[in-house]
Amino acid sequence: MPESEEAGQSEEAALRVISGLVEGAPARRRRLDQVAATPDTCLRRAGFLASRYWLKGAHVVFLGDHDLTSLALGLLRPSARLSVVDVDDDLLEYVVNAGSKLGVDVDCWFADLRLGLPRALRESADLVFTDPPYTPEGMRLFAERGCQALKRDDRSRLLLCYGFGERQASLGLKVQAVLHHLRLVLVEVQPQFNRYIGAHAIGGASSLYVTRPVRVTWEVVDRGTAAAARIYSQGLASIESRDSRLPDELRGCIDQPVPVAELWRLCERHATARPEWRPTLPDVAAVDLTAAPELAPRLLMANRIRCLQLVLPDRRRKPF
Repeated sequence: MPESEEAGQSEEAALRVISGLVEGAPARRRRLDQVAATPDTCLRRAGFLASRYWLKGAHVVFLGDHDLTSLALGLLRPSARLSVVDVDDDLLEYVVNAGSKLGVDVDCWFADLRLGLPRALRESADLVFTDPPYTPEGMRLFAERGCQALKRDDRSRLLLCYGFGERQASLGLKVQAVLHHLRLVLVEVQPQFNRYIGAHAIGGASSLYVTRPVRVTWEVVDRGTAAAARIYSQGLASIESRDSRLPDELRGCIDQPVPVAELWRLCERHATARPEWRPTLPDVAAVDLTAAPELAPRLLMANRIRCLQLVLPDRRRKPF
């Protein structure tokens, strides 16, 4: 630890606090591929960040944080600026409340990364940490959004967690291909760094990848690609789930649904662009939310279309 950097609680004291926080955290949502890391892992992650990087005044962004690593880092390095981005409202509320009680300031943002990163966080972070869905689509999306959050300088780092079973080396290859596609330099790999409660399919552990973006990385990120709607390994938004089909009784009385990301970006551009550059909005539009039903309230609040039709999953047929 740099001598002049402010330290927080000891690791032993922090572990006691984190153990209590993990025990009281909201139930993990399988459809979001949330698997709980052990309290030891949470603290190990925070210790790794605290010992490897100068964090006084640094901005650390967590893309998804159901393991509460942000709170652990705040206990060890209270001088760091911490932000959490997640699609789970219950988790965000828990992090805010727990941080307030502990004196740890965590800036929480709701976002579905398939729709984009919050504008205020773009090119703001010195470090980004994420334990994303363990599918190639999920890794690509979270890695790309992580790069968008990073400052474009030589000190920026993106840290990702990923694990695969002993007989699933091909999955590891696919993820490495994702990192190569984004032209991320693999600086370091810490094998079996993370331990989980459950996660038997990957042996209950995953590795920590430390990556560094280079100039060509930003070129790839700026070109961007359409985000896949199905990025998880289970549930309605899993990569194995089939595309939704409208029930027969709705055909003919509802428009063909458009991807939610497309409609979200259209409404966003209309709200932020100068009047002469604003896109024309349709009078009526339908949006397919079968893979992301939790977005319905926010889409309705952000909506600027006169008549919006939502296609939602049938909970009676298949729980999610």
